[in-house]
Amino acid sequence: MSVSTTAIITPYALVAMLLWHRQRKECRFCKPSWSRAPALCAIILCVGTFVIFSITTRGYSDPNKAVLGWEPSKNLSVAAFLETVDVNGRREESENGSVCDSELLLLVVVCSSPEKEALRTAIRQTWASLQDQSVRVVFLLGHPPPSHESAYVQSRISREKEMYQDIIQEDFIDSYNNLTIKSIMMLRWFTKNCERTSYLLKTDDDIFLDFRVLNQSLRRPFPKWIAPDNFLGGTLIRGASPNKDNNDKWFMPNYLYAGSKYPNYLSGTAYLMSRQVAEKLFTASFGVNMIHMEDIYITGLCARKAGVRPFSLFGFTLSKVKRMGCKSRHIMSHRVTPADMYRIWNTRAACSEFYVTSIFQDRQFGLWEKVANKLHGGR
Repeated sequence: MSVSTTAIITPYALVAMLLWHRQRKECRFCKPSWSRAPALCAIILCVGTFVIFSITTRGYSDPNKAVLGWEPSKNLSVAAFLETVDVNGRREESENGSVCDSELLLLVVVCSSPEKEALRTAIRQTWASLQDQSVRVVFLLGHPPPSHESAYVQSRISREKEMYQDIIQEDFIDSYNNLTIKSIMMLRWFTKNCERTSYLLKTDDDIFLDFRVLNQSLRRPFPKWIAPDNFLGGTLIRGASPNKDNNDKWFMPNYLYAGSKYPNYLSGTAYLMSRQVAEKLFTASFGVNMIHMEDIYITGLCARKAGVRPFSLFGFTLSKVKRMGCKSRHIMSHRVTPADMYRIWNTRAACSEFYVTSIFQDRQFGLWEKVANKLHGGR
């Protein structure tokens, strides 16, 4: 019998036992004050009802509840998914194969939702306006989910494509649960089209990123503990456990991942990798069934399969930074609105120097961070 079933039955079993003992007049507890029994029964019943409510609403009753779009019957192999995409024959990504025609130091891929045109516009007018001949910023989208507005949203995207030439649109339905699919498509597009690009940065459309420090850091000699062919860095998350609350946004059912701990992985807000690592991760994905948690899948499970250890980069964060000025310890902020984007941009545009001068600013890490990075980043 499961723990949840036992918790539900126990309060009611106590009431039944109490009544049975009273009938036999053998309950020492009940005999002196049987007048209190109705109140006691009511309390037990209330507690039992509360336990049932807590268990069902917190979602512990079904650790295998199906995730929308990731049902147990779905084929979760990357090969099967890509075969379906290719058979459909609707791959708009070829329109932007020229993005990497020239030799680039860094390609920034912003994973964006189809309807987030205002955020894309804000990014183009703020931090992405700093891109030079060695850095390009593009937006990766799927197709709008079916709705009465999908045709209008798609028409706006087509207009953006024509106007800015910076949108890659792949053949899948764009949704939160399909972020893994989006990142798989990113890796495939990058490995196919960007042979002369040294680094790939994946980020999201609600991120402000000052990549001037990134640009400078990638042009300097790396710390000795970093092997360029195994470069995978960002905000490192260690020892996380799967969330088994099936009402939670980050619920992980047992049928998708049965382990008690995730491998170390990088927050999906932003992570940076070398071209060699992008190729390794894409190849490894064919041997790892997909799960709906994109960052855990790409930088955790696929990285482990590929023998690549993710590590921390200074200035990266998964949080919203309240004051991102010249002296901020971060080069990025999460959950920003278009208004936030312009405000942060105007603040940092007036700075003559910044606190963060390198993503390898090792002297600012704590002792444990230094040791952990050398363990996880070294070969």
